[in-house]
Amino acid sequence: MLWKNRDTDFPQNSVKYFKGERYPFIAIVNSVADNPSEVWMGTNSAGFSLMNTQSYNLVEIKPGEERGEANGRVMRRALEVCATVEDFCHFLDTLAKPSLIEANFGAIDVKGGAAMFEVDYYKYVMYDANNPKDAPCGYIARTNFSFSGQVNEGAGYVRFMQEDRMLLPASATGRITPQWIFNELSRSFANPLLGIDLKTGEFNRPKTTGWFVDQDFIARSSTASSVVVQGG
Repeated sequence: MLWKNRDTDFPQNSVKYFKGERYPFIAIVNSVADNPSEVWMGTNSAGFSLMNTQSYNLVEIKPGEERGEANGRVMRRALEVCATVEDFCHFLDTLAKPSLIEANFGAIDVKGGAAMFEVDYYKYVMYDANNPKDAPCGYIARTNFSFSGQVNEGAGYVRFMQEDRMLLPASATGRITPQWIFNELSRSFANPLLGIDLKTGEFNRPKTTGWFVDQDFIARSSTASSVVVQGG
């Protein structure tokens, strides 16, 4: 399974069909153009699926430079030409450099391939979900930082803590399903650092002020869509 909660300044998201050069595919897009050049998660007719999360600790951005400028364009191209995780490796290898990518890309295919790629302008590090060294508990999770990036830089550390806190027991007991992801992960309003969980009701008025900062919840005010692709 491949999951993404998308945070964006474009709250109007939709699923769009693309004919594709080699493979037709469907993908999450901003609902602002008839033929979007960027997509943000998708799956194609070969069974290859791809998502991204913006990383913030892989590249030192120069003044005036857009962080991860090519992320969405690269995903659209990969979905129309790649059939497997191995194809995606080759795709990244052959991109012109600097690639203008700064992202964690999650990919799965119908052959059972599953991996996370931490990609910067010139190189990438691949984490294989089928390798116990990379995924000792059977899953790989990322938010808005990369393990191969600058230490203590980036964003999403508290959200990662909450994801891992939920995924670990769920994986051990075989409870990870699309329904569980949507109901629990995508709708998590817990902050493990502050010890609060808004879903318990214990932090509502009149027990507390009812005010909270939402930036460290998995679900935030900027979350526009949540998607799960279940492989064959």
